[in-house]
Amino acid sequence: MISVALPVVKTRYFAEALDGVLAQTHDDFEVIVVDNEADGDVRAEVARRDDPRVRYVRHDARLPVIENWNRCLDYAEGDHFVLASDDDVYLPGFLADIAALIARHPQAGVYHARARIIDEAGALKRLAPACPELETALEFIWHRMARMREHYVSDFVYPTRPLRDAGGFVDFPGAWFSDEATAFRHGLAGGVACSPEATFCYRESGISLTSRSGVTVKLAAIALYEDWLRARLDDVPPDGETRALLEGIRAEMPRRLDRMRYRLLLEPGPRGLPAAVKLVLGRGREYRLSLGRLLAAGSLAVFARRFDRRS
Repeated sequence: MISVALPVVKTRYFAEALDGVLAQTHDDFEVIVVDNEADGDVRAEVARRDDPRVRYVRHDARLPVIENWNRCLDYAEGDHFVLASDDDVYLPGFLADIAALIARHPQAGVYHARARIIDEAGALKRLAPACPELETALEFIWHRMARMREHYVSDFVYPTRPLRDAGGFVDFPGAWFSDEATAFRHGLAGGVACSPEATFCYRESGISLTSRSGVTVKLAAIALYEDWLRARLDDVPPDGETRALLEGIRAEMPRRLDRMRYRLLLEPGPRGLPAAVKLVLGRGREYRLSLGRLLAAGSLAVFARRFDRRS
């Protein structure tokens, strides 16, 4: 059985998210709807469906993100576990494709499906890049560092017991990189298996988890993730092709993470540059920022905007 935990804080898209899970063609699953002090009547939506596959749990006080995710894991009774989102959508074949992957690759440490990225109205914006059906954790993370992949927490399915034994999801501020780190950690055991069918729909919107975290929270998460990943890479024996992959990951990591750091600082545009400079001067060492790189990134951003207006 596959346990689908659906933690709810935002209810704008919750009904659509729940209906997507209940419409699965795979018939061996349970749904745990976890009301984490949501902004609407979650219990009423569950009651309207009157579906025996659904369990409703309510937290008396809102838990922090990772604590909530790991509490959802505690409620699971299935052999495999997926953490759904209250604003994303699964197409009917998602669990069936994952179950087929599990049957073909029982040794894998984590399973996932290709993603569709949709807008607030549900219209398709783009497809995530395709992945091989089975790859090593190092191949998985190299492609991620090289910006060749798009992954989200709710397209990953884990064997339940190993995820529990490892203490649940890796904890970073604002849950930034927690999905990526957790998938990498479990992929080290037996690889990462992927379905080529794009049956998971990730919704890009202004109310998503990633859009709501503050800049300093995200900068702290980037630094912690960088240290966490380097420590785990150091534990991997550099044998044969592995050596080249390790070198590639270590080369791509600072490029990707620095891009993210300075993009975060420059998100408000030129008017936010004084605030960004102040942050770099005050906490640059903590967040691994430099004034020179900030000014260079700002100059490039201004040039790009001018070029876009002229082209």
